[in-house]
Amino acid sequence: MQYTLTAEEAKQFSQRIKLDSKREDQTNLDYLNYIIQNFQENIPFQNVFLLATPVEKRRRLTWEEVKNDLLSGQGGLCYSLNLFLHIYLNTIGYKTDLVLSTYSSPNDHTVIIVKDVIQNSDKYMIDVGSGYASSFAIPLDFDDESPYYSFSYTTMKLKWDENKQNILRIHKSQTSGQDKVILKFHLAPIQDYFVELAEQERIFTDPTFTPFHRILCILSFNKDGARNMQDKQFVRENIQTNKLQNEGDEIQDEKTFVQICAKEFPSLNSEICRNAYNHLFNKSNL
Repeated sequence: MQYTLTAEEAKQFSQRIKLDSKREDQTNLDYLNYIIQNFQENIPFQNVFLLATPVEKRRRLTWEEVKNDLLSGQGGLCYSLNLFLHIYLNTIGYKTDLVLSTYSSPNDHTVIIVKDVIQNSDKYMIDVGSGYASSFAIPLDFDDESPYYSFSYTTMKLKWDENKQNILRIHKSQTSGQDKVILKFHLAPIQDYFVELAEQERIFTDPTFTPFHRILCILSFNKDGARNMQDKQFVRENIQTNKLQNEGDEIQDEKTFVQICAKEFPSLNSEICRNAYNHLFNKSNL
């Protein structure tokens, strides 16, 4: 299976995320961060496509399906988002690796490592598939740990583990201020996407492996604040406080749900949203 994009497909995706051409005064890092921001604003992290699929038909997506979902703006889970962005960046001239990561189970996640951005041998980490904002590439030039970075309602840092085998992604709680390890990743690049991403099959097929078979989630990170559909509640970020706030009452019917999705996440297919809502809330999820 060829995990590639044509020049025309890359151009189509650039238009999908409303990306202008690189200006002469933009560095490669500036433009990379611009791509990340536009990606997270225009491509939702979502599991409605999974919920809309009958349980017995759920499976890991093919590259063609991932490609179609991203080119159409549907988005998806980490498997689709980080894999596609990695291939897209390579297509337009960046040097990137996709590496395995552990979120809640070994190798159930990936992150992107971008190399030689400003100078030879520099490395940056990107993760647009964790369900958290990550608005720019994080340099990996620290000896022990990075400074804290703030993205939307998330404050985080990176830190080597004690053996310097893995890098930990650590989030600071908004309430307690305590640090919590969210995930870890190493820097060895994936060589065979189909084989080395096989563990992620369980994300799609095993309802006990992740919560995405039991909850409904749609996320985008817009310039005016994050937007988040949490089951039957639409939540918007207050950009003055970086806090998430419920907007309106809990959604009680599919018509209202589809209307809000069409307004707040216009790239999503309304029929898929309707089927996801009905499958989770109006039918058995077994």
